[in-house]
Amino acid sequence: MPQFNATPTEHDGVYQECVDHDAMYESLTFVPVIANFLDITTLKGKEELNQLLYSRYEGDSLNVIPTCDCGTLSGGRYLDKLCTNCNTTCTYVTEKALESLLWIQAPRGVTRLITPTAWLMLSNAWSFPSFNLLEWLTNPLYQTNPKTMGKLMPKLQRYIDHDIPRGINHFYENFDTIVALIYRLKIVKDFGPRGDDIQTWIRENRNVIFPKYLPVPSKVGFVVEDSGNSTYIDDTITLAFDAIRTIIAIETATIPLSANRSQANAVTAIKTLAQYYLTFAADTLGGKPGVFRKHVFGGSLMFTGRAVISSLSKRHSYDELHLPWSLAIQLLKLHIASKLLKPPYRMTSTVINNLCRDYALKYHPILDEVMTTLIREAPMGKLPCLFQRNPSLNRGSCMLLFITRIKTDPKDNTIGFSVLTLKACNADYDGDEMNLMLILDNYTYRRLSRLEPHLFALDLDTPRRISRYLTMPGPVVSTIAEWLHKGS
Repeated sequence: MPQFNATPTEHDGVYQECVDHDAMYESLTFVPVIANFLDITTLKGKEELNQLLYSRYEGDSLNVIPTCDCGTLSGGRYLDKLCTNCNTTCTYVTEKALESLLWIQAPRGVTRLITPTAWLMLSNAWSFPSFNLLEWLTNPLYQTNPKTMGKLMPKLQRYIDHDIPRGINHFYENFDTIVALIYRLKIVKDFGPRGDDIQTWIRENRNVIFPKYLPVPSKVGFVVEDSGNSTYIDDTITLAFDAIRTIIAIETATIPLSANRSQANAVTAIKTLAQYYLTFAADTLGGKPGVFRKHVFGGSLMFTGRAVISSLSKRHSYDELHLPWSLAIQLLKLHIASKLLKPPYRMTSTVINNLCRDYALKYHPILDEVMTTLIREAPMGKLPCLFQRNPSLNRGSCMLLFITRIKTDPKDNTIGFSVLTLKACNADYDGDEMNLMLILDNYTYRRLSRLEPHLFALDLDTPRRISRYLTMPGPVVSTIAEWLHKGS
């Protein structure tokens, strides 16, 4: 599968790094199933392919009985035994390795495949509104429409005049020559994010762009869930299914396909598999209802909190936060316990736990006193924290701010946040939530000090220019203007 790594280069760019799929194939600890030679013309063959492609679950709980992938071995007596039918070990579903049992290899008439990561990177860099150069180079049946290509057509014609055959086989065998030519002819730019950056990426991944084998994503990621009278299937699965069936169709065709047709179908399969990875990463993993938000970003970590923001209307500093009562008790629970265990309180741990639980939604003077003391005893008389709004990655979306006060009204569940630093994190006082992480030591504080809001004042693009993050909201500007007008 694609890996999303920060690859250091002379440009300090961030790229998708290609995996060496052939090396992965050679290092497998079991004999994989090659999809090319599966017979899907029969019902038995289709069922075999389905068992290799996806995991089927019944109900909303996982089966705790150890099984192999095909279900032939099931039960504790077969634990760790190798199934001769599917070549997988009988084990618990939660302990199954995320390895691909099913692989595809370069089909008949095709020398090499293209790894999906490389296809995505090159296709994105070499695409135009009405023309995909990578597909045109690799698919001999890809048609062009000169009427829609405009100024690009004369450049492409200069390439055609070199009489270079098209097709994935020739693209693999003459890759370096073709890449040099398309940049020399300026079909694509040789500078900027679509030029020299891509050429750098090509140099770093050159030896793994064309594998002979490609893994079908692990069946753990392909889930079919039967619940009562309904069945749930992730729609993105169909893209991977289409890619596999396209490869199988090349091998099992009753009448051997022409060389051009075999290469065209192989390119279609690679393109479809790459689209699966892109869709899976964007929707299944990264979308709003995706895995990351459900299980990673949605998880509550120690010394963190999240709440709706509201405006600080009284006199305040631009870098301060006022925390709601219940959030502060949970955020500072260990600090509170440390205070209450010592004189003058001398409470037991049980009493402290009950106090924090019973008064999470009610005011208690002792808790108020302890939290006020914690803020006062902080090195600067305020508690530093990182304050952030997901999923923004803009400069200023994550700031180093300071907790200066705990709200004593348990009904106010909002974090008081200055309007003077609102712009950088692209937030509004209309129900936006923001999260914070308490900074626990001076070392971490010093390392994060560059995130203080006043350091976003200057623009990074133009010298001596004020950053747009210092812009005040319209209502604030109107209020100031009205006050100045009346004052004059």
